[in-house]
Amino acid sequence: MYLGSLTPVPEAQADVDLLATLIRYDALEAAANRAQLLTIGWGSAALFLLLAVLTGKYAVLLPLAVAMPLGMLGALRVNTIRRAKLAQRLTAAGCTPVRDEEGRERYVRPVPHVA
Repeated sequence: MYLGSLTPVPEAQADVDLLATLIRYDALEAAANRAQLLTIGWGSAALFLLLAVLTGKYAVLLPLAVAMPLGMLGALRVNTIRRAKLAQRLTAAGCTPVRDEEGRERYVRPVPHVA
């Protein structure tokens, strides 16, 4: 890093990019909790259906009851595509996929060779 800055020097830019990719991959893993997103989607659909029955505002609440699960499924799909692209980038950089103690897939950076 340059003195007094968060800008990496040109020699370190590749390592900083690799670390950023590793962080993004792990963050998308945490954000893509399939069970949680599906629970939110279906739970909100049930809530909107219940509200539609109770209030009689079917024109507003029924489209929301359909849109919420579709939105959650779309978010899962987009997240899967993004993680696949990041995994491809990490593999090309020489990182190795491993499973941690909790069963999550993570990537380990290659060990630099000291001459």
